[in-house]
Amino acid sequence: MAAGEEEVVDVNVMAAPNRSRIRARVDAVEPVEDQPKCYFTVDVLEARAESGGLFVRQGDSARMFVVGDEPGLRAGDVFEAEVEYLGGPQGGQLQLHEVLQVEPPERDSPPAGGRGPTQE
Repeated sequence: MAAGEEEVVDVNVMAAPNRSRIRARVDAVEPVEDQPKCYFTVDVLEARAESGGLFVRQGDSARMFVVGDEPGLRAGDVFEAEVEYLGGPQGGQLQLHEVLQVEPPERDSPPAGGRGPTQE
């Protein structure tokens, strides 16, 4: 580089290919009208990198999307899935790739302070 020239730095560097496996609880489901796309807001219960970096951590609240068939997740469901971070230093999104297991919410639990069924 010649004297007086400025070095150009590309700030639009995308994240390297990555995959993580997470276990999370669904807070909200947001279908996109007229598109085969759906967003989910989740609380991450567990996270581990399968390949590349780990872009989501246990305790995070995360927003992710799926393109194509919606996996049938509903608010309260706990699920395990593979996700990928798509983006760069200015931000990005998690793409849900494969739902591996779904645990529906416990609907038969007694209300807080209530009593469960009695045994006679």
